[in-house]
Amino acid sequence: MPDVAVRIVVVGGVVAAALAVAVLLPRLWERRAAARSVRLEGIAGDLVLFTAPGCDTCETARATLHGLGAEFTEVAHDADPDLFATAGIDAVPTLVARHRRGGVAAVVRGAPSTRQARRLMRRAGRITKSS
Repeated sequence: MPDVAVRIVVVGGVVAAALAVAVLLPRLWERRAAARSVRLEGIAGDLVLFTAPGCDTCETARATLHGLGAEFTEVAHDADPDLFATAGIDAVPTLVARHRRGGVAAVVRGAPSTRQARRLMRRAGRITKSS
């Protein structure tokens, strides 16, 4: 009887691991692809927020960053639409974190939650884990 219980636990663990990989791996690849598709050449700042005028979600993203005391560069679509195309931005708001080596560390499309904004700030080297 103990052998049957052990086998059930082992099979259950394997099935759970397979499901986790099947669900999480596509999300991870999607995030990595999004980060690779964004180009920040010619844009200053470690955190860059791409916005459009009249966008309520952009206002929410801006308020979240201001609430955290984050320093960020804002690129408005109406001010430089060509920069959006060059950077590979297809949705607003989009928050991009540049890592210390200068490349794109992470991308959040839509208004970031406080948790997401803090994570991007950490990736950009703006705050520490304890902040």
